[in-house]
Amino acid sequence: MSIEESKAVARRTYELLGTRDIEGLRKIADPNFVDHTPYPGQGPGMDGLLEVVQMWLQAFPDFGHRIEDQLAEGDKVMTRYTWWGTHRGEMAGIAPTGKRVEVGGIEIYRIKGGKITDVWRVEDNSNLMQQLGVVTDSAEG
Repeated sequence: MSIEESKAVARRTYELLGTRDIEGLRKIADPNFVDHTPYPGQGPGMDGLLEVVQMWLQAFPDFGHRIEDQLAEGDKVMTRYTWWGTHRGEMAGIAPTGKRVEVGGIEIYRIKGGKITDVWRVEDNSNLMQQLGVVTDSAEG
């Protein structure tokens, strides 16, 4: 695959997420998909990741996102993104706060044969917890 084709596959995952197309996300993943940075309690493979995705979409029903940057080399595509939403459902044991949040992150996909085989992710979850009021900034005392 060309670099541009790989970037298009990565962009497609964000489009599918935006339309809440869980089956589409399942189909874009290789059967042996590996999430190298799973969320706490996440099961294996794409099924495990999609369970977490569904929990997030329920917790933030007005979820939205935008791609900020995208770079690719070889079989990897890096996407820097921002997502936002209003916390209206339980999330990992945290009761709904009604607070609107905006969180940045980076994902790196390995793409082979038009399918995502691997993902690595970094999100600013400490900032998310501060925005939800679950933790405070230690500098604030």
